[in-house]
Amino acid sequence: MQSVFRKFCTRDGLLFLLLLLLIILLRIFVLRDFAFPYTDSDQVMMWQGLKDFSNGEFHEPRYYGQAYNSMLESFLAVPFYKAGMAAHKCLPLITSILALFPIVLISFFVFLKKSPKLSLLILSIPLALPVEYSLITTMPRGFITGIFINSFACIGIFYPKSKWSFLLCFFLAVLGFSVNANSVLLAFPCLAFLFVENIKNKSFYLYAAAGTAAGLLIHFAANYFYITHPFYNVHPYEFAFSTSSLFTSLRYPGLYFNDVTPFCRNAGVLSPVLFLLFAFLLYRKKEYRKAIIVVLIPFLVILTLGINKVHDGQDSVYFSYSRMYLAIPVMLAFIVAWFNDIKNNNYFYLYLLIPLACLSYQAISMEKTIQHATDPLVYKGVTAVNVDSVYIRCNELNAVCVENKINLVLVIDHPDNEFYNYACSSCMENFPNALRPESDRRTWRYQEDENKVYPGLLLIDTQRNYAAEFPFIKQSTINPNFYLLENNKKPTMELLNSLGIWFRPFK
Repeated sequence: MQSVFRKFCTRDGLLFLLLLLLIILLRIFVLRDFAFPYTDSDQVMMWQGLKDFSNGEFHEPRYYGQAYNSMLESFLAVPFYKAGMAAHKCLPLITSILALFPIVLISFFVFLKKSPKLSLLILSIPLALPVEYSLITTMPRGFITGIFINSFACIGIFYPKSKWSFLLCFFLAVLGFSVNANSVLLAFPCLAFLFVENIKNKSFYLYAAAGTAAGLLIHFAANYFYITHPFYNVHPYEFAFSTSSLFTSLRYPGLYFNDVTPFCRNAGVLSPVLFLLFAFLLYRKKEYRKAIIVVLIPFLVILTLGINKVHDGQDSVYFSYSRMYLAIPVMLAFIVAWFNDIKNNNYFYLYLLIPLACLSYQAISMEKTIQHATDPLVYKGVTAVNVDSVYIRCNELNAVCVENKINLVLVIDHPDNEFYNYACSSCMENFPNALRPESDRRTWRYQEDENKVYPGLLLIDTQRNYAAEFPFIKQSTINPNFYLLENNKKPTMELLNSLGIWFRPFK
């Protein structure tokens, strides 16, 4: 511990701490000005998961309503939530920690075990990235969880001959892929490095196979849940590869790489060039095996452009195409860690002016970038919503529920469907049960309510006037889209059928 302390008391150690402080300050400003004030319809699903986990309720292994992604951020945010921090704050905080952790982890190990100057080069990467990268990686949407898990596998570079390293790295690589497939890009150089370093080591294959098998066991167990519970997979995803999509994407590389390429704004086309440059430098150092791995990375990245899920997005931070390539900055950090040292001369420190200049540009452009990203007139689909407005709407709804002794809220058709259905129960005390009959992701909610009789119900619908159709339903005086049903005697699904309200299959 004393030797570590002495290392950080050097000039390079103090610069390391300064860069780390700048990274944290940048993220604090992003949280304050973007992540805390704004949310979206997908993030409030994480709010719901956080509320469930804090109550000890674990309903399905992956992201609610689908057989991929995860609610890991919700799980990790539970201690903050139970300590009194609001869901819209503790979730982005956890996401930010998970996003920054991989590069900080790699740079820390490089500082202690290899070269302090090399670690400064790695730690400068987050400062050199565009503002959009910081915005995307504060949103609790499951974008960075797999990369976070795979970052621990990167530690294998420092223990390339260790049996536990073989076991752990392959296990974490598979687990990271299972959590989010965008982590496969980071797994490739990690595992390829261990392979080329141990190509003749029989123990490597044994322990690597054991780690892979353990990871696959968890992966297939999670998938098996959705095979045996098919109605929990509300939004299925079928893998498909298309060469035409690949070549079409090559015409617009900025869509996929602008937000994850350091040093130059809107220069995503340069992303493969950085890897080729590192491959050339490794070749010059006669690190031929490593050079081959790195030169393959741009081709692997380009190949993924043919996968259908990569094209499921929009030119917006809220549903960015770049979310599939958030591993690229961590891959750059990992590859820099392959080098042994930087020549000991003071000219190196001039390099640090570049990320500091990029940071200054981020600070200057952040307000304008956030305004553009949260403008509902610019983007459609998944868009920003002011958190205060969500609380106002939920307060209004909760007041109506309390006044009229409502036991169940049926969210049928409204622009705020997702917020009424998922967000309000997370930010309002004693909020009644809610259900969105047409497409609720929480399949267990249908099963809970199928034969349950709720005496007081509130229906939210902008398309039908239930008060005009049914004499036993009255319209709320507070909101004309709220309809009140009192003294109900029917089980929920029977009631929905009698009112002509369609609900999705759930069993």
